[in-house]
Amino acid sequence: MTNRIISGTVNRDGSIKYGSEFSVTRTREGHYLVAFRPAFTQISGAAVTQIYPNDGSTLDNAVILDLKGTELNLKTGDGGGNAQDRDFTFVATGVGSAPGAV
Repeated sequence: MTNRIISGTVNRDGSIKYGSEFSVTRTREGHYLVAFRPAFTQISGAAVTQIYPNDGSTLDNAVILDLKGTELNLKTGDGGGNAQDRDFTFVATGVGSAPGAV
């Protein structure tokens, strides 16, 4: 087992813009499930940040709803706290096997 970092950038429709070792499902408006491939044996932490071009508001945000070794569940939203599809970036760290390791 080794320390791993998985990071990526995701488009508002749930498609992956940058990154690997994960898949993304947009489950409903503003809600995304990021599945780690392969899963972490032990998750240390994660962070998400909404990408909002053109001088976005600090009230527009992204929050982690659930974090497991297998997945990161998050919500993006507008300045009023309403779920809204937005581009976002994330970083997750933990312990696990590297892809393709035996």
